[in-house]
Amino acid sequence: MEEQLRECCGSSRWVRLMLDQRPFEGLEDMKKKAMEADAQLTREDWLEAFAAHPEVKNCKEDIGTKKKVISKWEAQEQSGAAQAEEKVLEELQ
Repeated sequence: MEEQLRECCGSSRWVRLMLDQRPFEGLEDMKKKAMEADAQLTREDWLEAFAAHPEVKNCKEDIGTKKKVISKWEAQEQSGAAQAEEKVLEELQ
């Protein structure tokens, strides 16, 4: 999960804060905790996060990278669903 969080935000502190708050009750809970983690970041944390992302002039190339990351996440999600118990699959519908 650390790798996926780092893809969302390049701040090491933010990633640690998020990992420390697991497990998440769902997407909304995760978003709430992400906002709380954001509020705890220092200037240095934000600079680290910004440094982890490409410059604006390189965004066109980065769109391909983001699509690959999203595709990887989707594949992992589908893989997990394929192994889920029937009750869990029913709840997802």
